[in-house]
Amino acid sequence: TGVNTEGRDKGHDSYPTPFTRWKGGYMSGVEIHAQATENIINGTWLKEISTISASALGIIAGAVSGMLFLLLSPLPSFAILSTGIASAFAAGFTLFVHKNTRLPLTFIILPQIFSYISATFINYWHIRKEKQFITSAFSTYLSPDLVQILLKNPESLKPGGESVEATVMFLDFADFTSLSEKTPPDELIKLLNSYLEIFTDIIFKHGGMVDKFIGDAVMAVWGVPVKSEIHAQKACNAALEIKKAVERMSPVEKGSKISVRIGINTGFMTAGNVGGVKHFNYTVIGDTVNTASRLEGVNKVYGTTIMAGQSTIEKAGSGLRSRFIDFVRVKGKEKPLAIYELCSKDKKMTDIEISAEKLFDEALKLYSSRKWPEAGTFFRQASEANPSDRVYEVYSKRCDEFIKNPPSEDWDGSIALEK
Repeated sequence: TGVNTEGRDKGHDSYPTPFTRWKGGYMSGVEIHAQATENIINGTWLKEISTISASALGIIAGAVSGMLFLLLSPLPSFAILSTGIASAFAAGFTLFVHKNTRLPLTFIILPQIFSYISATFINYWHIRKEKQFITSAFSTYLSPDLVQILLKNPESLKPGGESVEATVMFLDFADFTSLSEKTPPDELIKLLNSYLEIFTDIIFKHGGMVDKFIGDAVMAVWGVPVKSEIHAQKACNAALEIKKAVERMSPVEKGSKISVRIGINTGFMTAGNVGGVKHFNYTVIGDTVNTASRLEGVNKVYGTTIMAGQSTIEKAGSGLRSRFIDFVRVKGKEKPLAIYELCSKDKKMTDIEISAEKLFDEALKLYSSRKWPEAGTFFRQASEANPSDRVYEVYSKRCDEFIKNPPSEDWDGSIALEK
């Protein structure tokens, strides 16, 4: 022993062994026999763990690692796989050097690799199915850009409901009933669909979600399911663009000019999947939503097109133009709500409109001080200056009513609206 045979040329009585073959060397046949004799005398021959034991150990390692792979993302899973393989090699080396025992590493490593490949495929399949569900469920009422955001962040669609701050818009056609009575059904549907398609495109353009179509009405929401810090501003911009689009394209159909009414409100609401196991809809519910629906109807009273709650105006910021209309108590609510008409900032006011609005501001001061005759005079002057603005007329008639039947002393300046 002790003779260095590494690097010798093959020939004579020299053979490669596991300790020499990786370096291209050989060991003398005599030395191989001598080493074998020493192993027999000292009982240091190589022992081997049985295939059954190694397979059982491999199955356990594969099962445990497989469960972890299913729960973790690919990068941590690969780190666990690498650790498992390295540990198997370390155990095999330790057993060989110190215990003269050979561990069949193939039976330990292969189950872990198989578990990693299987778990990766299963996770990919689940992700693919999840993406298909999101795409099919939201592509009809969310813009493609928002659908892509949901695909990248599916966790934003949490099961059940969650309280979120968002902005809701209700849009309805004015005098649609009278138009439907004069228009054949096939023409009516064609006309309705052409407008709803334009409204949907505008809502998508401004990052909104079409919650549902309710006959000739549209419910849209901003801020869910994809969060946004400027949901109120986006909703207001969409409403103004819809109004402009209707004014631009609206023909006179059967003697009736098509127009819309829009109500917008901002606040906290519950967002989530509503329905049964076989059919459900992602929607928003709550008092804020109901108020937005009421504000759409309030337009009928004041002859306005876009009515927004105070919270929407405050959240939208200073980039929009609006004017105060009234304090109202809509149906189902006792607390007064300040409502505002949303106006296009691109449209310049005429001198007559500016004059009428100044008279209106003065009249409101007198009105809030319960000076009905004086306030009524200013309201009538504003109405005469700009007859197309029905708000002045509404206040003028109200002052006449208050002169006859004044409100109670604890009047808070609000008016109850039943519709």
